[in-house]
Parts: sequence; C-alpha cells; structure tokens
Amino acid sequence: MKTALLGHGTVGSGVAEILLYSAEKVAADAGRPIELKYILDLREFPDLPYSDRFVKDFSVIENDPEISVVIEAIGGLFPAYDFVKRALESGKSVVTSNKELIAEKGAKLFEIAEENGLKVGDEREFLILKEEDEEGVITLSLKRVSLAQNWEKLDIARQNNDTITVTVAAL
Repeated sequence: MKTALLGHGTVGSGVAEILLYSAEKVAADAGRPIELKYILDLREFPDLPYSDRFVKDFSVIENDPEISVVIEAIGGLFPAYDFVKRALESGKSVVTSNKELIAEKGAKLFEIAEENGLKVGDEREFLILKEEDEEGVITLSLKRVSLAQNWEKLDIARQNNDTITVTVAAL
C-alpha cells in the first residue's frame, strides 16, 4: 500500500520516521507493507535522508493512482479540509486525528467519502501493544488481534477433535 503524508511538523515527522525507519514492524503489524511515497510540505528539508519524497503540490498526490491512503497531519481547518476533500473525491482513503477538521467539516467529508465508495468510521478491534506515551501515542496492532482470533478458532477445533485442512506456505 502506498501512502502520502500531509505535513512534516512534530506529528508528521514522527509518522514519517515510523513508516520509514520501522517499515518491517509496521508491515508485520498491518499485515502488508506500507510505503511512504510522498510528504507534502511547503518547507525544504534538504538534509533529511528522505528529502526526495517531499512535494509542494497536492495535485501530485491527488493524481497518483498508486496512492491509496492519505495521512493528514497538518492540523487545523485550512488547508487540511481542502486536501482531505480532494483526496476523498479522488477515491483515496484518509487517516486523520484532526479534531477541528472532523468537528467542523466531518459531515461533509463523510458524505464525500460515501459518494466515492469509501467507508467512514469503520470500527476495528486492535490489540494494545504499548500504552499511551508522553505524546499521547498508543501503539495498536490489527494483525495480532487477527492472529489471536485464528488461534482461538484452532483451539476450539482441537478441543472438538475436528479435522483441520491447511495449506503449508513455507517450511
């Protein structure tokens, strides 16, 4: 899955570092690789080892068919609303924790998402890997919940002496 990140401030730079420097762990937790293809920011960051990922024009992200998820880390209402709206209109999923954006424009964004075949407010069950840190970040895992659920199904089958058919993927 290829993603784009909007903003490279305190939150955005932290997200970028996690996606870039912990890619294997992120892929393991997500169940698939997550590639950070673009970072939108008006500022220059020439000394960063990933400076080649920076763009200043949102249309680069909007028009790239490889980008399936846009991560909004700009904060505030504008220009975040305009970018999120355009991302949804182009069929891209959006991840944000921008409370102001959702409070002020959430209803309109949900409507746009649904018009473009995107699900809003999907509920997921996560396993908490790490409690809230000093910045309020909680580390969650969707994959580990799935693994635990599958293990539980196997254990029930074992208890019932059921026959289990499996495919061996590797030895």
